Amino acid sequence: MKNYFALALFSLLLFGCSTDQIEEGVIETNTSTSEFNKEIFSFKNEQEFVDRYEEFSKLSIEELEMNSFFSFDRNIDASPAIQGILNDDNEFKVAGKTIWFDQGNFYEIDDDSEIETQKKSKKGLKVVGSVSTSNEDVNTNSKYVIMNVGNAPHPRHTVAPYQRQFRKQRYVEDCGNGKIQGPSRREFKYVNELYSEYVNYSNFHAYTLYLRVKLEYNIRGRSWRLSGEGREISIDFYDQSTLRHNDGTILTDYSQNPPTFRHTFSSDCASHQYVRLRYYYTYHQLSPRLYHWKAGAFGTITQKMVGDVESNRWTSSVSF
Repeated sequence: MKNYFALALFSLLLFGCSTDQIEEGVIETNTSTSEFNKEIFSFKNEQEFVDRYEEFSKLSIEELEMNSFFSFDRNIDASPAIQGILNDDNEFKVAGKTIWFDQGNFYEIDDDSEIETQKKSKKGLKVVGSVSTSNEDVNTNSKYVIMNVGNAPHPRHTVAPYQRQFRKQRYVEDCGNGKIQGPSRREFKYVNELYSEYVNYSNFHAYTLYLRVKLEYNIRGRSWRLSGEGREISIDFYDQSTLRHNDGTILTDYSQNPPTFRHTFSSDCASHQYVRLRYYYTYHQLSPRLYHWKAGAFGTITQKMVGDVESNRWTSSVSF
């Protein structure tokens, strides 16, 4: 969370100006002093959590970094939209109950006065939801990429392997205005991929398909981690992906997700980009055996670390 007042203003812009709307997703603070000691999203009901997650899923990384709890420094296996809702303690509130996210599950805390004790043991904590993501390569030879919609017994996750390894020769910090770094012995890797996320909380089930454009570095051996260098990034992307039943029935709502969707993005100093392509939510879970994402996306993506040599610029024509 960068700034309480920025988030308060963002809430006004996000939900409008009526009294009822302003109360959605408010930030709780300690009003006994002039300083706020605790920041947390507090939703009146499940629907307000749904609305905030849906709105955050549409925002760019830069918008989330300015207006939510999102930070790449946190090691959370969930989309930026979920990370933006979770405070520094990985918590939010619904109807006065504290919800804690840990290792892919949402837990309901019974007694806030014993919150740390309950977290340590998890004894008696009720699991009220979960988050799972997938981007495994299993079906890249088919005309369309097939991805599952949840924790399938027989996963159907996939992403086309658009990657390029390189060694940076030069990097200029602070968007080209700061300290100059020389060559690095570490290997870096550009990655363009699709990934799906399944979120369920109480009776709510959300299925989201993202395009992810990222930079990783090799920390040791085969271990790769996200790297924070700014890059010149350009994305020109079309998408016709659908969420569908195995019999061909399409679930995605084309009134909000048109059959042909185009996303354009260009920045001289950006970090990882997460572009929401498709989103569908329902109040009953879809069977992973019966439903899947049928990806149909293509475009051009260019990445180059700020200040690096021109030979390390990578333009990838992708087709998922």
